[in-house]
Amino acid sequence: MTKAAARAATIMKPERPDEDREPVRGVLREWKVASPLPPRFVENVWRRIEMTEPAAPNASNPTLWTLLASWLAQKLPRPAYAIAYVSVLLLAGLSAGYWHARVETTNWDDTLASRYVQKVDPFQKAHRTHQ
Repeated sequence: MTKAAARAATIMKPERPDEDREPVRGVLREWKVASPLPPRFVENVWRRIEMTEPAAPNASNPTLWTLLASWLAQKLPRPAYAIAYVSVLLLAGLSAGYWHARVETTNWDDTLASRYVQKVDPFQKAHRTHQ
């Protein structure tokens, strides 16, 4: 049994032994398909399969981007990897936003403190902020 078949067997509903399937099997044995397949049906099926399969990266000179893209395409269909990937991106975005906001807030605090000192004592030398 292949890995895909084993996975499909675990996902599928188990057979119900109490059901009598002989009438259904008889009907299926008698069923005949009368209509022919559309022209170039097999070619179209293979073309659609090729379009859905990811293209193999150039094995002679793979770039970092192609390696990363192929790894993500392989791992993200798995829910655990997808959740971990999204979580890491979310944390990185939140950290970058927090750091940027902190730098901006520090600059504003310095500017406002300097303005306050200027308003209270106009002869006080203005503080230089680092920007």
